[in-house]
Amino acid sequence: MIKKSYLQFAVLLSLLGMALSAQAKDWPAPIKALEAKGVEVIGTFEAPGGLTGYAGIAQQQPLAIYLTADGKHAIIGSMIDAKGVDLSQEPLSRLVSKPMNEKIWKALEGSTWIADGVKNAPRVIYTFT
Repeated sequence: MIKKSYLQFAVLLSLLGMALSAQAKDWPAPIKALEAKGVEVIGTFEAPGGLTGYAGIAQQQPLAIYLTADGKHAIIGSMIDAKGVDLSQEPLSRLVSKPMNEKIWKALEGSTWIADGVKNAPRVIYTFT
């Protein structure tokens, strides 16, 4: 029974990436090329310097992609401003990490687990062994 729950959880995690991927968007060629290499593009965000930001997932990790103004080139990685602030962090958190974490926790809460302690405890702690 527990093995079945782990299998269901693993399947949910696998499907999560597909569920979060963008629905048949007409992306520019460099973005389509990244999709062909396995990057799941979730959406776009505003970026400075005439670039367009794209939030994606590569190997279950958030990925920032910046498209040049001419639409011919993509730059992958974090964008840092003059003060050293990572400008990629907030949009990736909002578009990728937060929704992904919410779905994973929801799936985890719905899985088979063993409760220990008071039902209305102020905190719930999950332990993986």
